[in-house]
Amino acid sequence: MITITGFDILRVFPGAQNVVIDKPLFCCHCDGDSIGEYDRLYATASTKDVVTLLAKRQSKIVRRKWPDGRSDWMCTYCSREAKVN
Repeated sequence: MITITGFDILRVFPGAQNVVIDKPLFCCHCDGDSIGEYDRLYATASTKDVVTLLAKRQSKIVRRKWPDGRSDWMCTYCSREAKVN
């Protein structure tokens, strides 16, 4: 398995911006059954299989901003906070 790091990307694309977002892929309330399947497929499955699993999600995870200035990740299906595992 080949591991590509942020340093490799910056070496290939000099001057590029490296943005890292710690965003959850699934809502533990809506897509709880998909989390275990994703963990099982991630290391060994083809990219096509992982993308197909991600496409079956019921929810989308988006950034939610509160009036007091704080922000968190929210599930668009159930409106609950989506926590990073």
